[in-house]
Amino acid sequence: MKRPAFQASSASAEGIELHCKARGTGLPLLFIAPAGGNGDVYLQAADILSKTYRVLTYDRRVVAGKTDARTFDILQQSRDACAVLSHFGVETAYVAGSGIGAIIALAVAAEFPAYVRAVVAHEPTLASLDSNGAELFKQCAELAKFEGAKKALEALLKGSEIPAFKLSLAERQASFYARAERRQKSKDNPEDKLQELLEASTSVLNLKAVRAPAYVACGQYALGRKTWVAGVASAISGTLSCELATFPGHHGSYMDRPDEWAAALRKALQKSRIKPGRLGAGV
Repeated sequence: MKRPAFQASSASAEGIELHCKARGTGLPLLFIAPAGGNGDVYLQAADILSKTYRVLTYDRRVVAGKTDARTFDILQQSRDACAVLSHFGVETAYVAGSGIGAIIALAVAAEFPAYVRAVVAHEPTLASLDSNGAELFKQCAELAKFEGAKKALEALLKGSEIPAFKLSLAERQASFYARAERRQKSKDNPEDKLQELLEASTSVLNLKAVRAPAYVACGQYALGRKTWVAGVASAISGTLSCELATFPGHHGSYMDRPDEWAAALRKALQKSRIKPGRLGAGV
């Protein structure tokens, strides 16, 4: 099957350039990348959803190239997301993200509400909201001091009950799919990835400021095992008084089950168009 055409460009964001892509037509949908910052992990889902939406993806500043641009500050990165939207001439969009990307998506909705039509946060890794998650991150930070970031990341995956082998296969599938579009080789820097995970896990979000329709999503894998990731998702959905949506598979299911994952996301977005948001806010 022929893949849809896309537009590649660079968005200026406070002194750096963020590589970004747009495909499809319809209401804008911005994807915010998870740990590692590579926006191409969403390309399979983006191609599927481009039949309905104008899908925007971009590489976060952690892979922007300049070492002095590698801040992991969530508020900074929420401004980056707004810069990408402005670059494409978008005034308001659906905003979705996974892991760290979900935290940034929620920050955009809280700090820059005019940009957000609705937000979908898939398994946000805000570990400070769950005692088990907070303790795991604390232990992994200590482990990194003695055995390095790679070992700490392995311990983090194991402690989070995320299936490492399945996630690795999913990442390979996403990388293979994106091979024809990738402008530069993805950086896999364990130190950066661990640092941004640690910093994002304790981010302070003004969740009560989120007025757009919101959906917190958690995969069947985490929900079935009642992991800390599921605990965080439940806590955030409670604070936002919004639906806790069940998505297929594990933490990286947008890479190895893109059809099902895209269908679940589309369902949430369709609900946001016919259902008033929290506190009666419409879209």
